[in-house]
Parts: sequence; structure tokens; C-alpha cells
Amino acid sequence: MNLLDYSKNAMYGQFYLGLKPKIQNTLSTTGLPQTFAALYNKAVKIDQVSFSIERATKQSTSSSIKFLEFTPLSGSTPVPSIISF
Repeated sequence: MNLLDYSKNAMYGQFYLGLKPKIQNTLSTTGLPQTFAALYNKAVKIDQVSFSIERATKQSTSSSIKFLEFTPLSGSTPVPSIISF
């Protein structure tokens, strides 16, 4: 193994160790790619899918939560209003 190969292996390992634990877990269950380029592409794809799922989950959860709040109008009876989160 020459110095260039070592650098590629070190870069692969350092990149893998710097990934979010969720991405590392997914990669370990689906199989690690053989090359750095393949690892990078697969990690980016997993991260994008994970982000999309989290965003969709937050949007569906937040749009369904509504609270009724009573806001008093300067000494009068409180007026109900809906607050969405």
C-alpha cells in the first residue's frame, strides 16, 4: 500500500467518524460502500431523506396542534382566538 492509498483510507475513516450517528447506523445496516466517493454520495442521500422525513413529520404535527386562547380586550369579556403551532 502506498502513501496515496493510506490517505484515501484515512479520509474515508475520518469522514465516516464525522457523520451523524443516525447516518452511521443506516450505513452499517445497509452496508458500507467500498470507495470514499460512494460513501460520500450514500451518506448525503441518507441525510437528505432523513431531513425530508423529519421536516414532513414536523409540518404534519405542528399543523394539527391548535390551542384556543382567550385574549381580553381592555376590560371586556375575553375573546377566543386560535393559535397554531
